[in-house]
Amino acid sequence: RGLTKETASAKITTQQNETINPLELRGYDDKAAEELPRTNQMKKTLKPFQIEGARFLSERYHALLADEMGLGKTVTALAASQMVGSVKALIVCPASVRTNWAQEISECGMVRSHFNIVSYNEAVKGLPGSWDLLVLDECHFLKTPTSLRCQAVFGNGTGLARRAQRIWGLSGTPVLNRPRELYPI
Repeated sequence: RGLTKETASAKITTQQNETINPLELRGYDDKAAEELPRTNQMKKTLKPFQIEGARFLSERYHALLADEMGLGKTVTALAASQMVGSVKALIVCPASVRTNWAQEISECGMVRSHFNIVSYNEAVKGLPGSWDLLVLDECHFLKTPTSLRCQAVFGNGTGLARRAQRIWGLSGTPVLNRPRELYPI
């Protein structure tokens, strides 16, 4: 999806109510302006590291965002989904944070019908269809390749990830015990 200079010149309001040009965050030149996604349509104000995280996700089809807990990975992923123009996203998360995702979507002023939010347990039961974006929140839940949860997401031919154009994992603790836990993710 092409980006124009108009979308790249979007201004962002910081928490200190300063208006900045996102191009100034890391010294981008005019040529880079064509590559910078529009971020000002969200109702929430993004912090500079969230803008960078959203840019990171939006530039990749498969990515892991491993910001520390409490830094706003949910909002970052929502901003990135907007940057790539996602209209059919599946969010798989622990059941305890489903309402948080719905609330963040609402607070960001995004279209709720563009997002299907399910728990990992619901994903195990199977979901029909395909998506332009699959967000795996707390993806460290998928550390055991032989588990039903992991098979439902990554299974050969039938897993949710096989039916999504983009797959983004979010986790504040991607490696809980051993480096091999990263393999399935």
